[in-house]
Amino acid sequence: APPPPRDRRRVSRHAVTLTRGPRLQEGIDALPETTEVLSVVWGFEVADPYRFHPGDAGVCNRYLRLRVLCLSAMGGFRTVCLEQTWVPALRDLTLCNREAECWVRLDLPEIRRFAARGWRGDADAVSKMLADAHELEAFAARGLPFSELAFASDNLRSVTLARCDGLARLELDAPNLAELNLDHTFHLDAIIFRGGCGDATKAGPLRVSAENAFLGGDARRALRAHPRATRATKPEEDVFPVANAASEAHAARVSRSLRGRSRVAKPWDDAASDGGDDVSDDPDGEPESVVDGLFRLLSR
Repeated sequence: APPPPRDRRRVSRHAVTLTRGPRLQEGIDALPETTEVLSVVWGFEVADPYRFHPGDAGVCNRYLRLRVLCLSAMGGFRTVCLEQTWVPALRDLTLCNREAECWVRLDLPEIRRFAARGWRGDADAVSKMLADAHELEAFAARGLPFSELAFASDNLRSVTLARCDGLARLELDAPNLAELNLDHTFHLDAIIFRGGCGDATKAGPLRVSAENAFLGGDARRALRAHPRATRATKPEEDVFPVANAASEAHAARVSRSLRGRSRVAKPWDDAASDGGDDVSDDPDGEPESVVDGLFRLLSR
């Protein structure tokens, strides 16, 4: 039985949690029209794929009040289509464990908070969403296959890009950004700040975390040139906790070696670590001998 209305365990009077199983699609299609918070959690998959499409005839009026959507178990979904006209109140979205076969469309210019982790296939839907997300306040992603990302929001305060191995270029038009977490990002060569760096008296410091991060020379110099950038202290709770730091460090070395790149992580706030070879157009200035050395190592 659900908790009584005054029970402190009740997060919201209009919150619904659905579990993956043979009746999940039925629950999605029959969602109460008063629902404001919806979560889909782990259960088990069925042969018939699920779809989340609030624009479908017969269900479009059921999502008008939805503010928070968390699909923490996207396995089994083949369609996730969200447009602001169908979910006008949606401001907080979490999408996790997406399979490559799942088609995703996100047209959400009013989104405020977005989080995702564990995606297979591309993440083009997220990149396209960001192009119009000018009200975005917080963004967090772990293990998403980005190569480039661009943000443009005066309200953006927090960006976390953990273990986004393929991310090479990051553009930030976010003058009020306060937190930038790049932990375990292995190939980020360029960070570009557009639209000014914000007023330090209003925006405060920009706390940068780059634990086990391999940042190219351009990226490190851009951070040092930012007037508000400062090294972040380790928070008590990470957005994406790391179970094994040694495993993350090993993954970084392997990923860098396979691309023929230096396996030495240089601190972004230490100009002396750049060295003479790191001022060139090559983001890291690694010599070709790194590649030769790798092949010699693998051939032993």
